[in-house]
Amino acid sequence: MNLKNTPEHYGFITKSFHWVIAFCMILMIFLGFFMHPLMHVTGIDIRWIHKALGLTLLLLGILFNLWRIFTKKPPYLSSMKRWEEIAATASHHSLLTLIILMPLSGLIMSSYAGHLPSFWGLFTVGLPVTINPQIAHTFGEIHEILGIILSAVIVIHLLAVIRHHFFLKDNTLGRMR
Repeated sequence: MNLKNTPEHYGFITKSFHWVIAFCMILMIFLGFFMHPLMHVTGIDIRWIHKALGLTLLLLGILFNLWRIFTKKPPYLSSMKRWEEIAATASHHSLLTLIILMPLSGLIMSSYAGHLPSFWGLFTVGLPVTINPQIAHTFGEIHEILGIILSAVIVIHLLAVIRHHFFLKDNTLGRMR
């Protein structure tokens, strides 16, 4: 397996970024939507996991975006129609942008709330801002809206994967496995 992308397949580095980020994002969305009920039922404060995973995703998102800038990706399959290429490009750009904006909005919210996230217990991360509950609330709303948008884009992405793999039976998924 190649480390870098080839004209036919994504390389190990791209695949690793993709699948690790995908797993973490799905876990984060689950934690985000069910955090308060889970804390109520278990009595365990799991916000620290959500925040630590968010910081991890922010770092991975930045690194993945940089990797994509400096690495040529395989071209779309020749069987894809122009509208499919445009939709795929829009979907990928949305995901790559949301991978940064989602955790960044959470970091801004936590910083203004005075609840700095810990990076897996190693150190805390925060912005040098004065505590401001109104700004924290605004970024909390932004964080929630971005979560809904991100969830919708992930569902669209998964539906496209299902369409390519099971209905069109092309190699789109095979290039990322």
